[in-house]
Amino acid sequence: MGPEEEDVTEEVVRLGWPTHVRCRGLGGTEAAFTTRLEPFGMGPHGIAGSGAHGGGPANGRGPAASAWAWAAARALGFAGHAIAKATQVHGVGVKAISAAAGWGRPDGVTAPGPGRTGSGGPSGLLELGECDSAVCDVPGVALMTLHADCAPVYLYDARRHAMGLAHSGWKGTAGSVAVKAAEAMSAAFGTDAGDLCAYVGPYIKGCCYEVGDAVASAMAKDWAPAPGIRSRDGRLTVDLGEVIRRDLVGVGVDRRRICVSGLCTSCGEGLFHSHRRDGAGAGRMAAFMWLRERPAH
Repeated sequence: MGPEEEDVTEEVVRLGWPTHVRCRGLGGTEAAFTTRLEPFGMGPHGIAGSGAHGGGPANGRGPAASAWAWAAARALGFAGHAIAKATQVHGVGVKAISAAAGWGRPDGVTAPGPGRTGSGGPSGLLELGECDSAVCDVPGVALMTLHADCAPVYLYDARRHAMGLAHSGWKGTAGSVAVKAAEAMSAAFGTDAGDLCAYVGPYIKGCCYEVGDAVASAMAKDWAPAPGIRSRDGRLTVDLGEVIRRDLVGVGVDRRRICVSGLCTSCGEGLFHSHRRDGAGAGRMAAFMWLRERPAH
């Protein structure tokens, strides 16, 4: 790690802002994660008021969900950005937003009016289709994923000024969606894994995430012993963040530049929604990531 680089750290921000989690040290990006507290409340799930699957708010669809996203943008300080959001399917698909491919900065973005949503239009909402990760090198775009126990994984390449954000539940973690995002950054922007820093945001940690043999086996892959998998009193538990860290280190990311959250969505400080704890009616938190303008040299 070079002397000019900051350590990647996590902070719960309470004073002067709506309570949320912020990652520090991801170079030229901002990385935030909402909570269940006001003004975020139930998040796009509760505001949209429909079921947790299919076309419901777990995928952030509908005018109310879009309005919630823009309210969060104002609260967190990126109201002038377009918001790129996926239809999450618990897979490993990645979409790229690349300046080289003609995405250009979405100038003139404004918040949607009543009942207005869009896909890259004046509302600034960019619908990415079915995927669980996105990568981007365009300032003025904020990536967004939704969570209720699954881990958000934030990636940043300071050399290329490019970012990636992944939604990593057990299926995505078993399929190495964070690694797929890093590979997509390499393909789209020329990123080298050694240049990446990473933050695994709040998720259901091993203290609360009991699983069956099939899930544990899918996580273990060929590792023996398998990091992040524990057997305790005859029960198997998985720590998604430790598995994600293992996989990122395995493709060349410096372990010292990976921060894994110490916050559990199921039992941590009453800050978060949790599908495991609250069931199908659980709300959602949102992960947001956006690039700062690159300083002129």
